[in-house]
Formats: sequence, structure tokens, C-alpha cells
Amino acid sequence: MGATARCNVILACLMLLALPGLAAADVLLAVDGGWQDFNWGKNGLYNTEGAFTFSTANPVTLTVTDAFFSGDRFEVYNNNVLMATTSVPVDDGSWVASPDSALLDSKFSSGVWNLAPGSYSLTFKTIQFATGYVQGTGYLRVDTSRQDLAETPEPGALVLAGLGLFGLATRRMLRRRAGPVVA
Repeated sequence: MGATARCNVILACLMLLALPGLAAADVLLAVDGGWQDFNWGKNGLYNTEGAFTFSTANPVTLTVTDAFFSGDRFEVYNNNVLMATTSVPVDDGSWVASPDSALLDSKFSSGVWNLAPGSYSLTFKTIQFATGYVQGTGYLRVDTSRQDLAETPEPGALVLAGLGLFGLATRRMLRRRAGPVVA
């Protein structure tokens, strides 16, 4: 084997050893598991964790928000297909310490989407950066859809409705017994 062939073999072996470090492992995302951070770095636009994967038999709500310094904006991809884009942020240097605070502040980019039952593999592309920053953190969460909960009335509401109907029926019955009112 010549020197060039040996160099090629050594180079190929080194590349094979380096491949596992080039791609990040996917992150299994728990439905109703709270906030999960994702990061992007000096290497560019995409999150560095790999895909966030989950499956659900029920409708869920996906929430994505920027945090810490305002100004970052994201495209959300499912299986490498653009699914959504977060809102346009105000890049004024605003700072918050938590994703909950950022979600409530209109200066921070965010989005909330209802997702149908199925399997998802989410990645994020940063399409706008906070001034002066080339890396940062965003957050996502997947929660049981609140849409299902809104369709089912709470027992207390049913009791109040029943009491109201009972009151109206009693009032009507008492008026009938009293007879006509003479002025």
C-alpha cells in the first residue's frame, strides 16, 4: 500500500471517529413536561441539541418563546418542513429571567400553536438575532391541549346553572299561586 493510500485510510478512519460528535442526539420531549431550552451558537442558525421529538394520541399545544434578551426570532420545523414562525420581537435590549416572563412580554418573540395527534420532530432556525449576540437560548413546551378542557363545563358551573333554573321555576310557581296583581 502506497503512502497516499495509507493517508486516505487514516483520514477516513479519523472522519468516522469524528462523525458521532458532529450530529447532536435527538431530545425526547415529554408532553406536559414544562419548559425545555434550546440553544444556537456561533456555528449559525439552527438549534444545537438535535431534534425535539414526541408523539401524542391527543391534541396538544406547542409554545415557543425567546428569553433573556429580546430580539431573537425563530422558524419552527417539523421533520425539516417549515411549520410556523414566531412573532416579530422588539430588539431594544429588554431582558427577562424566565420563559414565562418572556411569553407575557410582547417585546419577546413567541408563538402558540395547536397540534393534532401524531409524531413530531421539531427543530428551530433563528432568523433574527438580538443586536450584538450570535448565540442564545429559546424555550419550548408541549402541553395537553386546553381546547379539550374548554369544551367540558366544570361541575361548579353546572350546579350554578341548575340553581338558576330552579330559582326561575320557583319564582314562576309562586307568581301563579299568588294570582293576578291588582294595581
